[in-house]
Amino acid sequence: MYNNLKEVVQELIERGFEGNYWDFKQKWHKNNDRLLHDILCFANTVHVKDCFLIFGVSDNCEVLGVADDENRKKQADVLDMLNNCSFAGDNNPQISLETIKLQDKELDILIIYNTNNTPLYITKKCKKYNDIQENFIYSREGDRNTSIKENSNIYEIERLWQKRFGLNRNCIEEFKEILKDKSAWKSNSYGYYYIYNPEFVIKLGDFMDDCTRPAAYSYLMTNESTSYYDLQLIYKGTLLNTFQEVVLDSGRYSTISPDLNFIYRDKYHRETYEFRSYTKGTLEYLLYRFLFNSESEEAIYAKGSFDEIISIFNDEYERKEFIEYIKINLSRFDQELQQLLAKEPCKYDSYGEYDDECLNETIMSCKLAKKYLDEFRSINK
Repeated sequence: MYNNLKEVVQELIERGFEGNYWDFKQKWHKNNDRLLHDILCFANTVHVKDCFLIFGVSDNCEVLGVADDENRKKQADVLDMLNNCSFAGDNNPQISLETIKLQDKELDILIIYNTNNTPLYITKKCKKYNDIQENFIYSREGDRNTSIKENSNIYEIERLWQKRFGLNRNCIEEFKEILKDKSAWKSNSYGYYYIYNPEFVIKLGDFMDDCTRPAAYSYLMTNESTSYYDLQLIYKGTLLNTFQEVVLDSGRYSTISPDLNFIYRDKYHRETYEFRSYTKGTLEYLLYRFLFNSESEEAIYAKGSFDEIISIFNDEYERKEFIEYIKINLSRFDQELQQLLAKEPCKYDSYGEYDDECLNETIMSCKLAKKYLDEFRSINK
């Protein structure tokens, strides 16, 4: 589900035209063949965006609503339609149906999620949807769909197969994809390499001797001993990106340094609260998951302590909106934090690395931010 679906749709309507990942429909289709055709066209796109069929908006982008649409469907209706079709490799389009309100009118938004398993096509005609051709590959290019009576051109079909095999992704996007499959990586003396294409390398680099101070989360470990290293992503000998790997609890748990977020308490940005986070889909988040040794009980225990103060965002939009939410509720956040600090006085000893009271405040503000994130999500369901 999109946290910002209303804003996304509003922005598409304001553009005043249809595009390669969105289309406006004044009403729901009378004929399910045409709905299925639209879904297949949007499922077979070369780009990597999710696509939107927006019902209740005319071709000239006037918001009309769908409240009185006699052909209006529920998500279960669309899923039943797809399940009644014979897709090659049982590779069904993935969809969801959401309803939003714009200008006091209900709009239905059918989201067709991006897939790399293109092309999607039907191998056997269904009696209910006789207009859809078996083994035809329908696609969308620009703001136009392939005709229901025609196959896509050979060039477009070739590009869809390239998408399936990752031949159209840049190396950063490919790195993101292959990091999801840790079993396909093999360790060696310098790090890891991807067994299906050893030119993708994760190099565990040099010790960062200029960065020895433990982070606040270090003091949640059994042992606060912390080391930092360069971690490099390399493709065909080219350095793509460098990250800070942090080794916690005297080597029991390794991860990527989480993002540092500031909540400013005054207009001059001199007084701040902070919290730590990862954002799903980023290289930092994928490496955080990749480096975790799930077979080590010590690592599992250490990660549990680490995660107590780490917020995980679904996307960058959610992260920014959450920070705005904290700003709006800053006085309440501050009051709750002071109550926590009074209730749980400092139990950490940083041996002079920190002001221990400041260390306690940092840890507590991170924990409180996690609580507020749950609150923020419950409000924005």
